[in-house]
Amino acid sequence: MSTNQSAVDSRQSSEAGSRQSSERRGSIEARLTDFIAGLVPWIAPIPSAVLVANATMRYLGWGEPVAIVAGLIIEGLGLTSTSTALTLWEWNQRKPEGEPAAPFWLAGLLVAVYLISTIGLTVVLAMDTELVRIAPAIFPILAVVGTVNIALRAQHKHRLARISNEHLERQADEAARKAERKAERTERESRRQQSVQKLSGEPSGDSKLDSWTTRMLMSRRQKHDAQLQALVDTLRQYGDIGPTELGRTIGTSRSTVYTYLGELEQAGRVHKNGNGWEVK
Repeated sequence: MSTNQSAVDSRQSSEAGSRQSSERRGSIEARLTDFIAGLVPWIAPIPSAVLVANATMRYLGWGEPVAIVAGLIIEGLGLTSTSTALTLWEWNQRKPEGEPAAPFWLAGLLVAVYLISTIGLTVVLAMDTELVRIAPAIFPILAVVGTVNIALRAQHKHRLARISNEHLERQADEAARKAERKAERTERESRRQQSVQKLSGEPSGDSKLDSWTTRMLMSRRQKHDAQLQALVDTLRQYGDIGPTELGRTIGTSRSTVYTYLGELEQAGRVHKNGNGWEVK
């Protein structure tokens, strides 16, 4: 039994080691692939730049330093124009509702100009050398491409900044509205508590309010005592009288009369006998 368990443990340990080794290899391969994917787009324009430099030296008679600069310029414009076009295309796919579309068509046109320029210098001139006289016109056009490219990218940055600022402003407005609603709720709660304090007689901390509350409570107490005394006087005079008639006599409701009679009876001031109410 012990031998079988040891074999099982050994097999499981071996399988775990194999999985870990496979995961490590997969991780290394993934990192290496990501590195290559990030590097290749930057070195891919080099062969094309070399072709452009050779063409300008061969057909336009430019010196090597200027030819190298021309190749780098053209390929740099191609890289940035393509990046700008893809950026604007992606923006148009996910732009907020109601936001106008970015001029992707213009960025695509810049890419087309780059392709035509590169192919014209490296292929067309080799086929028809008569075009050498108009080939230099490509470079002013490429200067315009670079300028428009800069403008498109700056415009897109401003667009993103504006949308971000509008989003922050909406958040600030929403926060202000929430704070205002909270203040209104707090004020309503304060007023409600003051109303409760008015009815309960608890001090509110406001001398004017407390004075008004005191006067109101005194007025209620005086009215209550006056109605109780009127009820006692009425019972002393008439004795057996119904609650409806009692309420009409002292100016209150039938239910209040029952409440007053309960208070008077509990205080021992009246007592109900067989002939009606007896005042003590």
